[in-house]
Order: sequence, then structure tokens, then C-alpha cells
Amino acid sequence: MIAAGTTGSSSVADGILSIAKEALSKFGLDKTDLGQKVISSISKLVDIANKAQSDIDANKEEAKEDTSKKAVAALKKMASEKIVYDNDSTFNLNGFTLNYGEPMDSSTLNTFLNAANIGTHDLRADLIGDKKVLRYQVVTGDNLSSQDFSTLVNKFSTLGNGITLPITLKITDPSNDNANLGSVTFNFVNNKEVAVPSTSLTIDFDSPIHVNSGDSAIDPTLVKNVDFTVTNEKGETVKPTHVTPGEYYTSKDAALKNGQKANVGQYFAGDGLTYYQPITLEFDKDAVNVASIFSNMIKDGSQVIKFSNGDEARSQNINRDANTITYVREFQVGSGFDNNTDKPDTDNNNNEDNNNDANLENGVWVEDNATGKVTVGNSVASLYDDNNNLTNRAVAANSAWATDKSRVNSKTGLKQYHVSTHEWVNADDVTFSGDENNGSNALGTIANLSGHHTVDLDGPSGFVYALFSSDGKRSNRGLAGNTSWYTDKSATDGEGNTYYRVSTDEWIRVSSGVTFK
Repeated sequence: MIAAGTTGSSSVADGILSIAKEALSKFGLDKTDLGQKVISSISKLVDIANKAQSDIDANKEEAKEDTSKKAVAALKKMASEKIVYDNDSTFNLNGFTLNYGEPMDSSTLNTFLNAANIGTHDLRADLIGDKKVLRYQVVTGDNLSSQDFSTLVNKFSTLGNGITLPITLKITDPSNDNANLGSVTFNFVNNKEVAVPSTSLTIDFDSPIHVNSGDSAIDPTLVKNVDFTVTNEKGETVKPTHVTPGEYYTSKDAALKNGQKANVGQYFAGDGLTYYQPITLEFDKDAVNVASIFSNMIKDGSQVIKFSNGDEARSQNINRDANTITYVREFQVGSGFDNNTDKPDTDNNNNEDNNNDANLENGVWVEDNATGKVTVGNSVASLYDDNNNLTNRAVAANSAWATDKSRVNSKTGLKQYHVSTHEWVNADDVTFSGDENNGSNALGTIANLSGHHTVDLDGPSGFVYALFSSDGKRSNRGLAGNTSWYTDKSATDGEGNTYYRVSTDEWIRVSSGVTFK
């Protein structure tokens, strides 16, 4: 309350009363009845003026208190619920500078609320009040520097995954010795999904894979079907973005360094032999930073990349630029293994009986020489792989394609022609015409070889042995002396010469220096 007679209309009334008393006293009228009545009347007017001033001052104080209460109530209403950000909404508080511990007036507070995208216009109007009275101050947590607080806000805006940032505003009255009018805490929640990079990886895979001698080495269900699991330090599964199975190599080191490839051919052969296949896993760099993990692994062992056999990754397993990890699985060739597992067949029937059962059910493909061309009809013709699975390719209508052989299924009677390395076209979709140049030199009586066989060529290494195609024509390529080549088929020509196949349609004729084993 403000004392009467010091300000406003009360001071004027007191002055008039004082002047009246002095005038009456000067003329000796202050003791008369008339003088006393005048002084009494003026005193009453002064009392009325003082009371009016007192009421005005009280109303002002009450109005000030109401403004403060409204401000606190408005803030509490705004902060009653968590302020949530997610993948569909942007947290833009970091675009507005909050100075920790420094006062801001109502106008600055309004800017803060706009930047934080909270509150309504009506509520903000209650916060403004008397700008000369209310002050707002960020007092979140312990005593922080403005820089530390800014770091905290920026960390919150980038981490996501449910992290919460509490911001407490304290409201004070600087005109009343900074009296505390209340405080309100806003809880900002960042639910944006952010991938937390893995710091260690374990790659679990099947190896060795046991195959029987004579099993297909190009069967995609075997060589392209890669079974592995990658887990991080939390035991969570990590999925690579790409998986690339490689070719066969002669050793694990060769597989990792792209060294000497193994000459496997179409079928596994040679009991006791082992072939090595690299499998390359590519990762999203936000989920797995291969270079960073490997560097920390080398530096202090705080992070690690290891494989299911207990080995840790070496530099050969890592490609920093491509962000890939490569492991090597083994194919061990033997006999008596069931369904490409590592367990020998334990059925009462032997493998031959089982194969016969499968042949009776599905039929077997019997190949024959058919050098010439096939012409596609008026519609595109689908292509099938070596296992008679429909591929995603076809040959165009009315197009012609060279072929070197045909095959017939023993059960269904379906006939197909060979038109690319591992693709066949149904005979019903094409018209076959034999090569006019076929003569006594064309190869016939083509037969599959069982087991593992090679053709050894005598030296010197500078000597070149001629190759022939199935139509008996000489190829423009040859094989160097002092080399050995895997072969899976034999054939004869019209003159009785024997040939062994060493590539898709390249055959070597048995002659001096050529030894079949």
C-alpha cells in the first residue's frame, strides 16, 4: 500500500487544507465558528481524497498480482503435456538461442514459445502482462554455462530415440526484490527414430559345407543360398544391405585376396578336396561403420569384428571404402553326405538307391549332341536353368540362337535345347535346324563322366594344344602345355577320335601329349 498524502490526489487535498488554515489564522478567523466549519469541511474532503487514492493503489497492486498469477497459470497449462517430436515433426528449438541463467522478458519468452512450436495465441497474451514487471529465466538442471546448455539442446535435437530434455522457466518480479512468482518445467521428448551404430559384430555362418563328388557346383540353391547371422554387441540382429557370394578359390587366403581361382567346372569332384568361397556383406554406414569398428579393434580392442569360429577379422576381411566385411566358407568334397549337410547319409538305403528313387519321381535329363540353331516362334520363349527352374530371361519372338546340345527328361519326355551357358529353351517353343556344316567331324556320343577327372597336357609350356567346338570346328583358342584341366564329358567324332570337354563348348582331342586321368 502507498501512504496517504504522499502521491496523487491526496497530496493536493492536504495542500489545500494547509493553505486554508494559514489564511484563517492570519485574519484571526481560525478560532471562530465560521473558521472551524471551513476547516472541518476541507478535512472531510481530504479524507475522501485519501481514501480514493488508497483504493486506487490497492487496485493497482491487485492487478499486478493477477497478472503474475495469470502468467504462471498460462505457463503451467502449456507445460501440462509432454511436447513430443517424431519423424514427422521437426525440432527447431536449436534455431533459437536460449541463454541459460540470463533473464528474458515476456516478448523474448513469446519468441521461445514460437520456436518450440507450443502454446496458443490466447495463452501467450496472458504471459505478456506488464513487460516492466515479469521476467523469465532458464534454470534447467545444475548450474550450466550458456555454451553447455546449448550443447545439451543440440544433443537432444540429434539423438532421438525417446530422449527427454526438461527446460524449467523461473518467473520473478524485479520490482519487488526479484520475488519468485513460480516456475514451470517443459518436457521436450524427441521420438525421432535414429539408428545407433553398432560397435562390435559377430558373424555366424555355416562352414564347412559337405558335398558329394558329382554334386552340381553351379546349383544356385547351394552356391548362392547363403545362411548367416550378424549380431551386434547388444545381441541384436544386424542386416546387411547387400550379400555377394563369390567364386571358388584354391585357398582361404586366395579367396580373400582374389588370388588363384579353383577350376571346379559344373560338378564337384575329388574326394577330400576343399574349395573356398568368399561371401561379402555390405552394410549401411549409419548402422555399421566397418572402418571405425576395425580401427578401434586394432587400437585398443574396445570394439571387435569376429566370426563364429572364434577368429577375429583381419585387414583382408575389411573394405573400408565399400563398408564391407568378407568371410570365407569351405566346400569339402566327399561321399555319402545327405542333402549337402555335414552328416553322412544314415538311411537304410544307400545313396544310389536314393538317387534312383529321386530319378523315378522327377526323371533325369539325358543330354545329346544337337549342333545347329533354334528359331523362336511368334511369341517370346521362356528360358530355364540347368535345374529346369524358370529364369527371369526369355528369347525374343522370331529370333534364332545357336545350340550345341539337347536334353530330354526321362519321366516327362520334355525336350529342351541349350542356348546359353546355363539356360535352355523348350523344344515346343522353337524350331530346330541342324548345322549344314555338320559332317564326320561333328562330335557325337556325348557322355557324362562320373567321378573327378582331368586332362593333363605335356610340356613345354610354350606349346599350344588346339580346342574344338561340338560341331568339330577348330576354336580360335588353345591350351598351354604343362597344364591340367577338369573335364566332365567325353565325345567322339565320325573318325573315332575321342574328345574331352574342358569348358562350355570347347573340347580337346586325345592325341600325343594329352593324357586322361
